[in-house]
Amino acid sequence: MEMLTPDAQCRHANRMGVAGLKWATLLIAGLSMPNSNAQNVTDAVTIPQLSETDEATLVISRRQRASGGACVCSHQIRAVMGPGPIDVSPELGARRAPCGHSQIFALAVRKGVGSNTMPLDGEDGPGWRDGRDSMGVSLKNRPTLKLKVWMAKDVQPSAGTMKSRVDLDVNRAVELLNERKGCGIEIKLQVKEELDLGNRLEWGQATASALMKPPLGRYETGSLNVYYVLRDPADPARRGNWIELTTPDGNRGIILVYAKSTNAETLAHEIGHALALGHMICAGDSCTKNVMHPDADLSDDPRERFELGQCIRMHFRKISWIASGRNKEGEWCDDGIEFPCPPIDLSSDGCR
Repeated sequence: MEMLTPDAQCRHANRMGVAGLKWATLLIAGLSMPNSNAQNVTDAVTIPQLSETDEATLVISRRQRASGGACVCSHQIRAVMGPGPIDVSPELGARRAPCGHSQIFALAVRKGVGSNTMPLDGEDGPGWRDGRDSMGVSLKNRPTLKLKVWMAKDVQPSAGTMKSRVDLDVNRAVELLNERKGCGIEIKLQVKEELDLGNRLEWGQATASALMKPPLGRYETGSLNVYYVLRDPADPARRGNWIELTTPDGNRGIILVYAKSTNAETLAHEIGHALALGHMICAGDSCTKNVMHPDADLSDDPRERFELGQCIRMHFRKISWIASGRNKEGEWCDDGIEFPCPPIDLSSDGCR
């Protein structure tokens, strides 16, 4: 799994506009040509679907065109309101050097999710050129993540029933991914069902594929399948596990949650892995409160947030569960050189 270095990923992100926001996609609806008679006109982005009361946040990321160089300039997020025009000139900065393309990510209350890439200098077609350019954008609907939960019969958590435990975990995942501190991902829980696994109540990496197949197992196509079982025989202390394997419908994996876990964020943490996130390996209170920190025992407080850079990865990395079929070329980001995602930490400007 992707591991994030302490120095690069553990600084506290600017939270402006993150809580409760739902993502918006940037697709070119039209590009106006520069007006040679205009005076003091800045580069602008318009989002016509926003009403005057809708809020949006923009992230402007410039990047190197060719794989031979490394240049990523990801700028401070900007809170905006209404359909625009939104002045993006400060974020675009110098167009011709050192980066060849700009990628704009946007999130908007109650709207959707997406991204768009534009040449900075116009060499590859219309692009940001002379300070009098405008790009209109259109919004996609926010993505829906369907969860199918299977509960091993006769396995109970340390307190209460398995059904009540599942409800608590799912409600917490909804809160973290969609509502109060969310990334704009709507979670829908399919019907919870019991599995009679006989005396096979311990499951881990080596045996997980059998959970998807009869006679013991079951699998719901089109959903992220979650199995609540007793424990991992190879690691009895483990709370949960995202297991990468080929599923019957060609998806990337399944989630196991173990009955011994009393941490309400375990399910949300494993969903984060399914949505292309790695662990936050670092120290300090601000880091241990991140949902993707691997050790829930390091802090007395619950893991309670995703950073904005993590939200971007959920929506725009090709390996994310929800990204398949939603994005086209130019809208993706990844952790490579040519099409990198913005840093997890967006609290400070700079290039890397």
